[in-house]
Amino acid sequence: RCCQDAGLACFQKNSGWAGCKTMCSDGPDPTDADNLPWKCKQLGGRTPGVAPAPTTADWVSKLCVAKSENCLSSGCCRDPGHTCFQQDTEFAMCAHVCSKGVHLEDPDNWNNWTCKQLG
Repeated sequence: RCCQDAGLACFQKNSGWAGCKTMCSDGPDPTDADNLPWKCKQLGGRTPGVAPAPTTADWVSKLCVAKSENCLSSGCCRDPGHTCFQQDTEFAMCAHVCSKGVHLEDPDNWNNWTCKQLG
């Protein structure tokens, strides 16, 4: 439950798999070989040092959406550092963070955001 490479920590993907990563968010991981979701429970400490920058997997460009598109059905984002957050039953968008409630900067849709993390 420890990682050999600098800057990495061990995170659980599911009951049968864990891996060394710099950080982990629940849901699909754009640097993983497949688009199956991670649970992201940290299982051990972080190895000291700086980790190399991760690379994006091939499936991301095929299955995930850009930050300006609706990610409700895909549940994943192409842009690094973005997470798919749900507004309501009809719309979700990729963003760095999400605040629950009305987003006054939305020109056409002042519905409350649930900010449920989809991936």
